[in-house]
Amino acid sequence: MNSASEVGSLLTYEATADLETEKVTIEGWNGPVEIDQIKGKKITVVPILRAGLGMMEGVLENVRARVSA
Repeated sequence: MNSASEVGSLLTYEATADLETEKVTIEGWNGPVEIDQIKGKKITVVPILRAGLGMMEGVLENVRARVSA
């Protein structure tokens, strides 16, 4: 992990620390799994220019989600 990724990870942690979560059961490869999910929110992450692209790795480590290109 490079410095930009670490900064992205720390910023994401602080930005999402106050968001409420809820327990959700999803179907995993080995049966049902209970996870925490951000309650009622859909997060969109948009990197700004090249500086933001370097932070995306750290952001995606903290916010497990579907990635669309």
